[in-house]
Amino acid sequence: MSSFWTVEPETKPIELEWRGRSFTIHVKRELTAGEETRIDMGSFMRGRRVEKPTIGNAAVMEADVEMALDLEALTFLKVKTWLADWDLKDDNGQKMPVSLDTLRAMKGGLFKVIDKAIEMHAAEVADLEKKVPITDENPLPKISGL
Repeated sequence: MSSFWTVEPETKPIELEWRGRSFTIHVKRELTAGEETRIDMGSFMRGRRVEKPTIGNAAVMEADVEMALDLEALTFLKVKTWLADWDLKDDNGQKMPVSLDTLRAMKGGLFKVIDKAIEMHAAEVADLEKKVPITDENPLPKISGL
């Protein structure tokens, strides 16, 4: 489904280092609308309708919605969504799977390095979209060299 209107499945390698060891992650050049929405909505852990009286003991009820944010889930979801691949290997030389379970099992410092790199990349992509006026003569540019 390659077209001007859809996201091409392209990645960008980012070289990183943690505790003296170099490794490479491959991040998506941009996200699809579905992926962006998943991140935007992925932080909501639960929502419920709360009824509360508005005038003393009167039967008048006001509907209120209570939402709980799960920032931990949002952080892992954001990293997993942007992250396409990496070259991390376990102690047996086997490539580690790019999964939420692997991300959650990582040493905290390593996860922070990956998270920061993805945050910076996502900010660059967002800045690019803000700076370019989209017209028929000037369509969205293909992101290269980020």
